[in-house]
Amino acid sequence: MHEGVAGAEMLPEDITVAIFCALPCELIAVRHSLDEKLSYCPSNSGPLKYVHSFGCIGEHKIVIASPHQMGPIQAAHCAATVAQQFPNVRFALMAGIGARIPNPPKRDIRLGDVAVGIPRDNHPGVLQYDFGKHEAGGKFVLKGSLNKPLAILVSADGSLHTEEIEMAESRLLKELGMITARAEYGRPRSRGFLFDPEFPHVNPGYDCTGCEA
Repeated sequence: MHEGVAGAEMLPEDITVAIFCALPCELIAVRHSLDEKLSYCPSNSGPLKYVHSFGCIGEHKIVIASPHQMGPIQAAHCAATVAQQFPNVRFALMAGIGARIPNPPKRDIRLGDVAVGIPRDNHPGVLQYDFGKHEAGGKFVLKGSLNKPLAILVSADGSLHTEEIEMAESRLLKELGMITARAEYGRPRSRGFLFDPEFPHVNPGYDCTGCEA
């Protein structure tokens, strides 16, 4: 199955980038990153096993694939299907919620920030949750590593970082402004509070307004 909009259609061989998301909230974020949503014209290679979204960012034709389930087995099945259905995919990206991120003193990292893992030395930039272990004294030992991204992707990230420094010349602020102007994606009116895990929740739902008193 496929999702798209009326207008220009893409063929399987047109798609060169695949973005994988495990959760619906991750999928929504990636959809909002598209410059244009496109419809897809299936070939005779058989029906799709997953519901995909299609679009473009710049000149790149993209398929957004999601197994809508967490776990390496589900992700592997989805990735294998995409590789078979779209043979010209050059880059496969994973966009999702990180379980943990370093928070050095000179970096003000908050919940909701976008993090991009960049390889340094022998570290791939992103650590899979079961590729390390904690030892006595809080020391973390890396048991294995993921493959490093292609050099062209690392170079592209460097270019985006340069644009961030020269923010006045970047489209990023305008794009973010358009998204955060929508009520469901803007900042909440109330201030954010962090509570200890043992703090008793006042309301049965997700609203923590009563907990702030």
